[in-house]
Amino acid sequence: MDALRLRPIQDEDDGFLRYLYACIRRHELNLLNWDSGRKEAFLQSEFLAQQQNFRAYYPGAQFDLVLLGENPIGCFYVQQTAQDFRVIDLAILPEHRGNGYATAVLTALMQEARIANCSVSIHLEPYNPAVSLYRRLGFREVRMVGLHRLMQWLS
Repeated sequence: MDALRLRPIQDEDDGFLRYLYACIRRHELNLLNWDSGRKEAFLQSEFLAQQQNFRAYYPGAQFDLVLLGENPIGCFYVQQTAQDFRVIDLAILPEHRGNGYATAVLTALMQEARIANCSVSIHLEPYNPAVSLYRRLGFREVRMVGLHRLMQWLS
């Protein structure tokens, strides 16, 4: 079995990250009566905005690819502070979901947080299906922040 690992994102990963973003958002866009050109333009614009916001709001964060062997299957972005490891984004390609990869990545982070005596937190949209994964791992809803729920795991 190929080993699951993380590696820092590099410039040449941009194509994969755009593809991953499109895969994640495809279901939402299929609900809209837009032509494919408009959908593609929207995806590109939103991808760029997301990446710029992540880098602006989370200086010093770790931006990694999730690799299975040498093949990218997702991304994992984390901002570490003295008290908290904030999961900024964790996305796995749809065809690789359900295999425990997100659980493995999060469990490893939780172990690091335990050693550092830190919490782990994430903001999720209420309808995000990953809420059940975080609950299963022991995260609890702390509060609603705008349109997102803040979930936290305490070591």
